[in-house]
Amino acid sequence: MEFIQNYWEQIAVLGLAILALVKMKFELDSLKKDVADLYTRSTFVDVVKLKAEMEVANRNITSLWTQYNTLKSKNNGRSS
Repeated sequence: MEFIQNYWEQIAVLGLAILALVKMKFELDSLKKDVADLYTRSTFVDVVKLKAEMEVANRNITSLWTQYNTLKSKNNGRSS
């Protein structure tokens, strides 16, 4: 009992320091989850943009082949 009476201030400061560290640990974990969530959202947005760009490129390629085949068939019709 005498130990507590002599060192109560140091014990209180130590207890508060432990509580502060635990609170900071939980907040850090929460921030890490938020950052991970933002990263996955950003990645998702990038993937969606890339998919849209690939669809446009595929449509352009299809259109070019269609035009090429049309011109080729017209040219074959002339030479016959």
